Amino acid sequence: MDLTLLPLAMGPAALLVHVAWMMDSPRREPWRNVLRYVIAGAVSAALAWFAEGLLSPLLAGAESRAIEWPLRFFVVFVGIALVEEGCKYFCLTAAARGDQHLDEPFDWVVYAVAVALGFAAVENLRVLWLGASVGWVRAWTAVPAHALDGTLMGLRLAAAMRLGPGCG
Repeated sequence: MDLTLLPLAMGPAALLVHVAWMMDSPRREPWRNVLRYVIAGAVSAALAWFAEGLLSPLLAGAESRAIEWPLRFFVVFVGIALVEEGCKYFCLTAAARGDQHLDEPFDWVVYAVAVALGFAAVENLRVLWLGASVGWVRAWTAVPAHALDGTLMGLRLAAAMRLGPGCG
């Protein structure tokens, strides 16, 4: 484990959380509240890791070269992507319950991105073992992809907020 890679592992997620927070003007969310959602994202990563561990016997067949790539793609997409996004959504909505600062539709975007990037930051800890080349690739691919997923989730929740209670 190389702790000198910690800035490369955590930096991209921290930078994108800051960008999302800065976009929320003129009334920015309290940074401590944003940090709470980042921590919820870290919890969602642990939850996803646990759920994927439970599903690993089902996913083991996807690594076999004996099955065709469309089936392998489907198994990985359902078994990994939906589990991860479901865990993010669960932790986002759990953290949002009773949140007095969640008073504008764009707040959903900020908080969803914070959760997604908290997830990405925990997932990026593998950079400490796998090296700088993995860190740079993840900085330009996986971390922005998580931010995009969070943005899309936040936009849907913002649209539901605009429709009013009981519509989302």
